[in-house]
Amino acid sequence: MHRGDFWRDRLFCLVSALIAVGLAIAVLWLDNTQRRLSFTRGTICYAIGLAVLILLASLILSWLRQLAWRQELRTLLAQPSEDLFLQLQSAVTREQQVMQSILQEQCRCYQDKLTHYRTWQEQQNNFQSRWAHQMKTPLAVLDLLLQQWDAGEVSTSELTANLREVRDRMADGLELMLHNTRL
Repeated sequence: MHRGDFWRDRLFCLVSALIAVGLAIAVLWLDNTQRRLSFTRGTICYAIGLAVLILLASLILSWLRQLAWRQELRTLLAQPSEDLFLQLQSAVTREQQVMQSILQEQCRCYQDKLTHYRTWQEQQNNFQSRWAHQMKTPLAVLDLLLQQWDAGEVSTSELTANLREVRDRMADGLELMLHNTRL
């Protein structure tokens, strides 16, 4: 934000004011020529000078009034920050106040979304941790069944039934994980 930006933003206002002053002087001049009165060049220059002086004074006061806001913007553009809206505290005009409110609302929405995603990620991590521990149990049962089979403690039909039961538990666990992943 440069000083020139302030003047460029108000260029339309400046041109409009100068046109208005010119038209006012033209109307007065035409009125006076109709009545056979005359304006001197000095009077016209004085009127133009006075109008320009008042216009410039109002623009300079407006610029000074908004100086703190512009300095904050310049600082933020040079050093971007995540908490941008917290640093913009010198809003003077309604436009600046609306912009500040928009930034605050946008930050609040961002914080809400971030909290939601963090909670969701925490739940996801918790679920995956529990799921991994639940999958350890069927593997331990499989290992135990194979040890019993090697020792001859279990018949083939018992081993097959137990293996099917363990397989079903693992399939249910995988189905749960796939369902959660789809969500």
